[in-house]
Formats: sequence, C-alpha cells, structure tokens
Amino acid sequence: MAEFTPNIKTILFMGQTGSGKGVQSKLLSEKTGFEVFSTGGRYRELRVGESDLAKRIREQYDGGLLMPPWFSTFLFQEVTLHRPLNVGIIHESTAKTVFEAQQFDDVMEWLRRPYVMFCLSISQEESMRRQLARAGVESRPESDSEEKLKVRFAEYEAKTGPAIEFFRQKGKVIDIEGERPIEVVHQDVLDHLSKL
Repeated sequence: MAEFTPNIKTILFMGQTGSGKGVQSKLLSEKTGFEVFSTGGRYRELRVGESDLAKRIREQYDGGLLMPPWFSTFLFQEVTLHRPLNVGIIHESTAKTVFEAQQFDDVMEWLRRPYVMFCLSISQEESMRRQLARAGVESRPESDSEEKLKVRFAEYEAKTGPAIEFFRQKGKVIDIEGERPIEVVHQDVLDHLSKL
C-alpha cells in the first residue's frame, strides 16, 4: 500500500551514470506504488539472446554508446500512452537526448500529464568509483572499465547535458545533490514532491 501519493503522477530521474537514479526510483516506487520504467533496464532485457535485434543492441549499448533516440522514444511511449492519468510512473533515465526530451515533453503535454524531473548531481570521480564497484557485483558490460565509462561521460556531456537543459528551460528540473547518503537524498525528493 502506498504511503505517499504525490500530486504529480509522472516523475523523471536523470543524472550522470552512477548518480543513484535506479536506487532513488526504487525507493520512490516503494513509497508511492508508482511503477518504474527504466530505459536502460529495458535495453538490458532486449540485449539478451541471439536475435538480430539483441546482437545490434549489444554492439552499441555494451560499448557505452547511447541507443538511437527514435528507439528510446518508442520504448517510453509504449509504456506511457495507454496509462490512465491517475496512475503514476517513474521514468529512470528516459529522454537522454534533446530529441527524446522534446518528444517526452510533447507526449506529456498532449496527454495532459504534468511531470517533474529530478536531476541527481555527482562528480565524475564519484561516478567512476560507483560504476566500477557496481560492475564488480552486477552484470553491467556497458560500465565495466574506465575506458567504457569515459565514453559514457562524453556521451552524457554531449547529449544528455543539453537534454537536461531543455527540461530546465521548461521549468521542470529540481536539482538534487546526489553524493549524500541514500536516505537523505530520498527524503529531499519526498520533500520537494510534497510541495508540488
């Protein structure tokens, strides 16, 4: 049973790789009962197997590159379009390029689904530390070496940074310091949501 029901039913978490988007999405889901949709998680599901699609996804995703914006847009639209307006959803790392961000905003505006985006900020050094530690215990082929992480950092700066700026210009961004303890960050998110 949900302990907290925000007025905003569509919540987006973005930030550098390793910033805690997955953890914070999970905690917020447990608190609200909202489903979590992770674009990266969906790609990790689709990369398994020997189909032509799985092979193509592995070729690009495992190299640390962002997937095509049209593909990511299709995935988030697939889980959003048929969702009733009163049923919440948490998007983790959706809209990582300006094209995707514009599509996300257009879809939400057309559906009349208000949304907010939490941007979790951490340093590249902390991101590198967290990702290499996680790769040691989880199957994360896209983040298992410093070389791949450097590619991901470059992709983030070139593509995701401008996407976040698009959301910022729309007045949708709430900045959250992500290097604090997990529960402190979670409480900060809840405090902001309770005021919306």
